[in-house]
Amino acid sequence: MQILLHIIYIILGYIAYPFLFIAFIIKAILNKNTRTYYLSKLGLIYPKANNKGQAIWIHALSISEVSAIKSIVTTMLKRRYNVYISTTIKGYERAKLLYGDKVNTFYLPVDHHLMIAKVIDRISAEYVLISELEMWPVLIYELHKKSIPLYLINAHIRDKNVNSYKFLKHFFKPYFKMYKKIFAQSEKDRENLIKIGMDENRIIVTGNIRYDVNYNIIKEKYDAINASTPKNKFILVVSSTHAEEEPHILDAIKKANIDDDIYLVLSAYDTNRFESLYKLALEYGYNVSLYTNKLERGKDGIIINISTDMSYWYKRADLVIIGGSFLKEVGGHNILEPIFFSKPVIVGPYMQSFSDMYEYMKDTIATCKSYIELTDTIKNFHDDEQSMTMLGNYALMLLIDNKGASENTISAIDRYQGKLDLS
Repeated sequence: MQILLHIIYIILGYIAYPFLFIAFIIKAILNKNTRTYYLSKLGLIYPKANNKGQAIWIHALSISEVSAIKSIVTTMLKRRYNVYISTTIKGYERAKLLYGDKVNTFYLPVDHHLMIAKVIDRISAEYVLISELEMWPVLIYELHKKSIPLYLINAHIRDKNVNSYKFLKHFFKPYFKMYKKIFAQSEKDRENLIKIGMDENRIIVTGNIRYDVNYNIIKEKYDAINASTPKNKFILVVSSTHAEEEPHILDAIKKANIDDDIYLVLSAYDTNRFESLYKLALEYGYNVSLYTNKLERGKDGIIINISTDMSYWYKRADLVIIGGSFLKEVGGHNILEPIFFSKPVIVGPYMQSFSDMYEYMKDTIATCKSYIELTDTIKNFHDDEQSMTMLGNYALMLLIDNKGASENTISAIDRYQGKLDLS
C-alpha cells in the first residue's frame, strides 16, 4: 500500500508540474527579486555541488527557524562541515545576514523525485536535518532509499493541526518511520507527534532550540539607526502584524493619548504589505515614511519594508507589541527576539501557535485580552519606565535559563551517528 500511495504521489507531481511551470515562469518574469526562487522551485537552478568533503543539510523555512539553528550551524562550521541550508525567500535573507557565504543557502525544488534526487546527489550529505515539521514525502523517501540518515529537529506541531495530520495518518506514517530520530521541543509536542502517527520510540525531548537565539548586532549599523531616530521619543515597535488587526492596534495606540511622545516602528508579518500599512498609518494621522527611504524621515515613525533589520529595531525599542496575537486564526508569533534584547513585550489573547513558549514566558510579558486593555497597557508602560525595565530583564533571565536545546540536539545526533566526543 505504501509503495502504491508513493507512486500515486509521484504521478500527481508529474501532472501538476506543467501547471506549476507556467505559473512560476510568469512570476519569475514579472518579479526579478523572486526570480531565483521560482526558477529553483522548478528545478532550473540547483545548489552548488559539494566538492569539499563532509556536508550536512538543514531544511529550515521561516526566519525564526533559520535564526534558531544558528548554534547548530556554528558548531558544524567549526567541525569543518560544508553546511547547506534550504529555505524560503525570507529565510534566505536571514541566512545570508547570519552566515554570509560560510554556508550554501538555496531554495529546494518542488517535491518532484527527479529534482529532489539531483539535489541529494549534489550535496552528498552525511545526514539531513529538517526543522520543526515539514512533510516532503519524495525528499524523505529518496534520502531513505540512499541510506542518508534523516533527523527531525525541534519537532513541534500545533494543537490545531493535529486533526489534519491524523486525517492523513495512514499516508504520512510510513514516511515518519524513515526518520532515524525525532527531537521534540516538549512533552506536549511528543504526545501530539505520537497522535499523528510517529513512533514513540523514535522521539526524544531535547527542548526548544529557539531559546538558544543569539542576534549579532553590527555596532556601526545600530549607531546609524539610533542616530536616525528622535532622541527624546518613546520608541514603540509593533511587529508581525496582520491586516485584520492593524486598524485596531493603531486605534488603541491613538487612544493612549501619547502621540506627541512616541515614535512608531511598524512592521507587517508579510513585509510585502508595507504599502497598505503605510497608507493605514497615514489615515490615523501618523506622519511616517518607509524605512528604505533615506531621503525622507516621517516625524512620527517608519514602516519597515525589509525583514532583515528587525533585530536592530528591537534593540532600539522601549516597548514591543507582537502582532498575530490578536487574531484567533493566527495564534501569535515568536516573542523571543525582543526578549533577547531585554525589551518588555505585549501580546494579545491568542498565542496558541506558540503555546509552550507562551506558557513558559507568560509571567514576564503583558497579555491584553482586548484592544481596550491594550490602550491601558501602552499608557501604563509609557508612564512607568521602571516597570518596563523590570519586566524586560525578568523575561531575559527566563530566556537564558532555558537555553541548551541546541547542545542537547547536537549531542544526540553525535550519539546516533556514532560520534561520541566531538566537543
